[in-house]
Amino acid sequence: GEREGDLARVLQRGAEHQRALRHAMVVETLRVAGLPDAADAVGETVAGPDLAYRQRISLHVDPEDGRTGFYRRRSHTLLTVDRCPVTRPALEAELADTPVLGSLAPAESADLALEEGENGIFAVLRLSHPLPAARLRAVVALLEARFAGGSVRCPGRAPIVFGETQVLRTVDAVPTRCAPGGFAQANPAVNDLLIAHVREAAAGARTACDLYAGAGNFAFPLAAAGIATVAVESDADLAASGRAEAARRG
Repeated sequence: GEREGDLARVLQRGAEHQRALRHAMVVETLRVAGLPDAADAVGETVAGPDLAYRQRISLHVDPEDGRTGFYRRRSHTLLTVDRCPVTRPALEAELADTPVLGSLAPAESADLALEEGENGIFAVLRLSHPLPAARLRAVVALLEARFAGGSVRCPGRAPIVFGETQVLRTVDAVPTRCAPGGFAQANPAVNDLLIAHVREAAAGARTACDLYAGAGNFAFPLAAAGIATVAVESDADLAASGRAEAARRG
């Protein structure tokens, strides 16, 4: 009912409406951050395909029964969903078949990030509290049987990694690997536009520093353009992915 009506209204209004919403979100974020001049300077919002573009989604998990879904707008009411037209088809299919994880007590909250790579669908479960050992093993086994790889993370314990350890994607026409759960642009078409913009803005530069570099989304294209680039990243898994990718590229 309500969900289908909201979705239909967004789809009927089309890409221009989506771009206007995104533009308003950027402007509001900058103003809340106390940067009114930057907000006023926001230009045209770029966009890729209208639908079936997202390669990553984040689901909330009900810790009592393990159901997954999205929060209703401006609330913490969990809505189970079986479709999301802005996601890629293989990832959207997971919404209708995401495993119910069962009780996650004593965790008070949990999130499940799903991301699509060229080598499969990956899952990263983040828990607010550690689970008893036997229950944790059962959850890991459930995820491992369903997804190509990923991890379970909770405070006070090292991440439990299962399956393949790297998500494979083509970034700027180059196969690139990144640890599951690490930051990556959800829209690959827009990411290519961002990379092209950054490369154009850096034309003529001799050196560059990529802060919050992730696994090197901007750093590698800049280096390939002949610019000596330093990538700075605090997340250990992403930094390791970046170093490994640099070694592969020579």
